[in-house]
Amino acid sequence: MNLSVFLRRFSSISLKVLIFIIIFLSSFLYFGTNYVRENFGLIPMDSIIFTITVPLEGTENSKVFEFIKECFIPTVFTTIAIWFVLTIVPRINYKIEYSFNDEKKEFLIKPKKWVVAVAYIMPIFILLGCINHSTSKVELYEHFKDLSTDSKFIEKNYIEPKTTKITFPEEKRNLIYIFMESMETSYMSTKLGGNMAKNLIPGLTELARENIHFSNKTEFGGAIQVAGTSWTIGSMVANTSGLPLKLPIENNSMGKFQKFLPQIHTLGDILESEGYNQTLIVGSNSVYGGRKNYFEQHGNYTVKDWNTAQEEELIPKGYKVWWGYEDEYLYDYAKIQLSELAARDEPFNLTLLTVDTHFTDGYVCELCDEESVKQYDNVISCADRQIVEFISWFQKQDYYKNTTIIITGDHLTMDKNYIKNTDNQRTIFNTFINSAVSTDKTKNRIFTVMDMFPTTLAAMGVTIEGERLGLGTNLFSGIKTLPEVYGINDFDKELGLRSSFYNSKLK
Repeated sequence: MNLSVFLRRFSSISLKVLIFIIIFLSSFLYFGTNYVRENFGLIPMDSIIFTITVPLEGTENSKVFEFIKECFIPTVFTTIAIWFVLTIVPRINYKIEYSFNDEKKEFLIKPKKWVVAVAYIMPIFILLGCINHSTSKVELYEHFKDLSTDSKFIEKNYIEPKTTKITFPEEKRNLIYIFMESMETSYMSTKLGGNMAKNLIPGLTELARENIHFSNKTEFGGAIQVAGTSWTIGSMVANTSGLPLKLPIENNSMGKFQKFLPQIHTLGDILESEGYNQTLIVGSNSVYGGRKNYFEQHGNYTVKDWNTAQEEELIPKGYKVWWGYEDEYLYDYAKIQLSELAARDEPFNLTLLTVDTHFTDGYVCELCDEESVKQYDNVISCADRQIVEFISWFQKQDYYKNTTIIITGDHLTMDKNYIKNTDNQRTIFNTFINSAVSTDKTKNRIFTVMDMFPTTLAAMGVTIEGERLGLGTNLFSGIKTLPEVYGINDFDKELGLRSSFYNSKLK
């Protein structure tokens, strides 16, 4: 084989490989977009990008299999089929045999060069079409447009917790902070301000009624979801730092989770400096989403998760359902940890993250009843009963009188097919139990989970100079929140834009 022949064959093989790659990327983009829209609805791109770039460790297995089934396998088969049609079929010689006057004849159809050329160009048009499909379905174009626009909003409005005067009471209060997965006020009845025919969370409703509940309206309501807070770790960061979790992650190695926003000062950092003993309990693998690193690096939390539950024999070795173990065991774990924390001299902060109500449809545990034909209805009602039982248990403990309890949803549910009646705005649930302070300014407040940061400290009897931390405002103070000052739509828009200040000073 001479060099020219070798080069021609190499060029042909390279071209076919390139075409295969382009078709694969196009197919993956198409099926991946459909998968995201079908399973998550129109969720923000920052949430999507964060989810697909974090390590898979700790991901619930059925979600991985679901992705393989609905996205990866169709991508592979579609790629092979299109690649074969475009690269092999146009180069085949077709021979047609026929008889004419008892004489056999053959007719040879050779592919035209222009047909082969068109077939080789087609992948480019397929890719462009899939890009257009994706940008329209998940607002990809808008996302990258926002990233190219630098905003001074965070720089202008950010209050640095490190330099703000924060004064704790002489007798420091304990804190229990409960993140309830996807818990929103939409699960209440329409009469109460929700979106359901029947109230699925009567227990939480009663807790909110009997205690302090901040609402965006005169009925039950809550926090409005904004950019950088629409998924679990994004919300946990926002609740405890007054900041959204913004992407891309440019100036640290958060992508590999060696360092997680090392320059920010959070609730955990503040409580650590005041001598608090802090524990985080999650019912899954804490590594997922960087939760373990965030809480260990900001407050020196002791992290308890699915792995430690096995080590401490709360659950059998190798036991795993859903994302790890059910909320039933989470509350058992919390009771054990609370007894240990209360026996120590220093004040404590116990943070919990539930998981049973995670989309899609939640997890049916042994405590769930079959009151509804909808699985998610039953799971939500079960979660409601469990949290009420846990609070009831805790209120009987001696150390309850000096403990503030905060219950909040982490974000709105991502199950797009569940809540279709949206006559009332969907908001994130909250209630403050046994707060050290009170206020009559709880209704018609426009706020986000970032306002929970200074509000949490205030509920513990802490005074904050200026009543603001991060981008959050102490809701007990009555001072206008940033969404109330700027309008929620403009506030949300600004958070979605690129911030050089955030990337250089806070990451």
